[in-house]
Amino acid sequence: MQLDTQKAWASSFHEFWADFGQCFKREEVQAAAEKYVRGLLAEVERKNCWGLAEIMQEGDPQAMQRLLYAAQWDDLQQAAPEGDRQRRDRPQGK
Repeated sequence: MQLDTQKAWASSFHEFWADFGQCFKREEVQAAAEKYVRGLLAEVERKNCWGLAEIMQEGDPQAMQRLLYAAQWDDLQQAAPEGDRQRRDRPQGK
């Protein structure tokens, strides 16, 4: 991948993650989710928790496995357009 392509990709991912990362309330879960998504987007052969943990230089896949089976996150945070998210957060009748 060329350097200018890497910079553009990094910038685009940063913008995407600024919104998507808000779905996760805990910092640890947010960090694991970011690594997981980056791993899924990477050009690697094995896209399972072990393979992703290896490319993300994790000692083992436990954090990514916990992300998949136990992490709590707000799936509606990203399901609705920005305006709808703002309306959803308002109390009823306002």
